Amino acid sequence: MGGIGKGWYLVLGSFTILLGLWLMGIINIVAGKGNLVFGVSLLGAYAVGHSALALVAGTSVAFVDRLAKSETTERIGQTVRLALGVLVAIAGIYLFYMGV
Repeated sequence: MGGIGKGWYLVLGSFTILLGLWLMGIINIVAGKGNLVFGVSLLGAYAVGHSALALVAGTSVAFVDRLAKSETTERIGQTVRLALGVLVAIAGIYLFYMGV
């Protein structure tokens, strides 16, 4: 297994899947417009945003570690997780009701 644990494969795989969905959306928008300059600008903006996020996450490991160990952050995370779960359940019920 080397230096990476089994759990990290799941995390990295999920991260890649999420990025692929955004890229497919951008590519579909660009294909619909048929404008090369628009497409390059959208992909450039995506690349800058993604790189900035990776740069911030990589350079602030101590801050992220402190956040991960904070009880306040844990409570906020649990609240957000619960709220998003309720939203997904409502969306599922709505889709079931609409017959989709």
